[in-house]
Formats: sequence, structure tokens, C-alpha cells
Amino acid sequence: MRRFNLKEFRSERNLTQKQLIAKTGIPNVTITQIENGHKSLSKELRKRIFDAFQVDERLYVA
Repeated sequence: MRRFNLKEFRSERNLTQKQLIAKTGIPNVTITQIENGHKSLSKELRKRIFDAFQVDERLYVA
């Protein structure tokens, strides 16, 4: 298991922020704040991301 990092997750999938936003519905400002370390990723947002990409949440440490 590894710690979840949104920017790495997005980069590994070759996604732009716009593509991530379109797939998850998470606002641009929120994505930017999380990726820059100004905001924590809530459980709700993690779930939305994992559900959108069909990723098993158990692969990552909270």
C-alpha cells in the first residue's frame, strides 16, 4: 500500500486537471488546492475519485 497523492494519481493516468474534473465533478479550485497542499482530501472526495476510476480504495493508506 502507498499513501494517496492526487497529483501523482492523475499523472499516472495521463490526465489533465480538466479531465479529472469532468470525470469526478470536483471543482477546479478544490483540485488545485489539494494538489498544492493547501487543502486536505476528504473521505468523500477520495471516494468520488476512486469510484470514478474504479480503483480499490484499500490499495492506498488513508
